[in-house]
Amino acid sequence: MLSRLLGTPFMPSLDGAILLLEDTGERPYRLDRIWTHLTHMGLFERISGIVLGDFTGCEEKDAEYTSADVLRELATAAGVPCAAGFPIGHGAVNEPVPLGARVRLDADARRLTFLEGAVRS
Repeated sequence: MLSRLLGTPFMPSLDGAILLLEDTGERPYRLDRIWTHLTHMGLFERISGIVLGDFTGCEEKDAEYTSADVLRELATAAGVPCAAGFPIGHGAVNEPVPLGARVRLDADARRLTFLEGAVRS
């Protein structure tokens, strides 16, 4: 969805954001293509970090690489803090996430701390 919003009036400002990415059914080469598109649009120059959730059904049968291998390489090239393996997306365990909430990412500890709730009073 994110790559489809680029260049539209519906694209949110991501300046300083922690970007949460997850997907389902996208093969590693397609994940690479989407990520490359985001890179060429300058998205990774504007964000402060990346959180990778579940990437379910994204493996290529009999491949010598996994979607995690591809994502690890792409995240390293992005040059921002990145933590992976969060149960967010389309997996068996799907934790709710308040999108747009302020968060703190400690990529080394693989910790995402929510600084505010999903609902403001």
